Amino acid sequence: MARLHIYAFGKLKAPGIRDATDYYLRNLKPWAQVNEVEIKQHELADRKPASRLIAQQKESEKLDEVLSKLDRARTRVIILDERGAQWATEEWSKRIEAWQLESISELVFCIGGTTGFDPHWVKKNAHATVCFGKQTTSHEIARLILSEQLYRAFSVLNGHPYHVGG
Repeated sequence: MARLHIYAFGKLKAPGIRDATDYYLRNLKPWAQVNEVEIKQHELADRKPASRLIAQQKESEKLDEVLSKLDRARTRVIILDERGAQWATEEWSKRIEAWQLESISELVFCIGGTTGFDPHWVKKNAHATVCFGKQTTSHEIARLILSEQLYRAFSVLNGHPYHVGG
């Protein structure tokens, strides 16, 4: 059984988002164990680029801490970032299946906060970088979309009728 870790900066606060996210994560249970962790965002002193960089570095340190507890040889880190590739549902399921065939037991999905990720940290740590489109979206919506796409991908892999490809 796959183990999925979702590390997200910020809490789900918008009405309905928590319920919807939980719905998809609950539906994943037959196929995957899900560990969802909300990480406190670093407070920005101001909107200057230097403050943004400091926040990104502090948040990178927090991610390094949680990732250090995993067996990195059996882990794949997937970053949700606006600079990432856009995956169709079939790509999600093919990637997950390939990682399972490689005996990768831990899939880690990282969702940044308001400052995004330090590009150097992403380059050093990410096995894949994914975006859900070129528009900017909140971390809350990104987490909901991620949860639904994971459920959809595992549905495809397990022959469940949820996904009707076209």
